[in-house]
Amino acid sequence: PIPCVPWQSQTSGQYQRRVHGEMDQWLTNLRNNIPNTNNRSFISSITADTEDFVVEGFLEKTGKWHTAWKKRWCKLIPNQKELFYYTVTDSKKSFKDKIDLNQVTVIDKVFTKSHPHGFVLVTRKRRYKFAAENEEELQRWFEAISPCVGGKQEQRSR
Repeated sequence: PIPCVPWQSQTSGQYQRRVHGEMDQWLTNLRNNIPNTNNRSFISSITADTEDFVVEGFLEKTGKWHTAWKKRWCKLIPNQKELFYYTVTDSKKSFKDKIDLNQVTVIDKVFTKSHPHGFVLVTRKRRYKFAAENEEELQRWFEAISPCVGGKQEQRSR
């Protein structure tokens, strides 16, 4: 790690050049380690202490009233049993809503001609339909969400 050094005017310009160079290197390292939002799904570690993980990536989702499929950035936080989803505009994520997985009673895979890698989360008040880009991502999401479902009555994997 690069130490934080306050900007100070020194008689030697070499001090400022060294700090500026270190800051440039730090910023480059930071930029290179920011996840690319064009990637679909990935698993990353939150903390080494809890050994918890987060699954996040793009899924398509239908709306409650407008049932057109829309691309959403989704983030599952298992220890909170919540699935967050966001709209993405110009690489900026804006929180849209969250699903309390304790309220989900059914998780099931669903297949349509246009979205063959889908799944549905059912609560007493609503059905949430999602679709992954391929079978591997569908399986990753399904396996990550299933243990978090709290009001589980049935779970099907066709």
